[in-house]
Amino acid sequence: MTFTAKHISVSIDCPAAQVYAFGSDPANLPRWAAGLSCSIQQINHEWIAESPMGKVKVKFAEKNTFGVLDHDVILPSGLTAYNPMRVFSNDSG
Repeated sequence: MTFTAKHISVSIDCPAAQVYAFGSDPANLPRWAAGLSCSIQQINHEWIAESPMGKVKVKFAEKNTFGVLDHDVILPSGLTAYNPMRVFSNDSG
């Protein structure tokens, strides 16, 4: 069985390293994922976000040089939504 996948891309007129630095900081999550969270805070070494579904845990991939911003969103029900995400260069942006 497979699930439907939808590829979404956004071009940002900014160096990829700068985009990655911004996106990989969990404190910035509400600024680029407003539909997921309106606030986020670190509690006992875990990132907890206020979301339309209630409080959710967000676990990010370790910082890396490959532009990987994968993150898991653990819903109050315990269900985990895996979100693969990449930052890569597009000419100068």
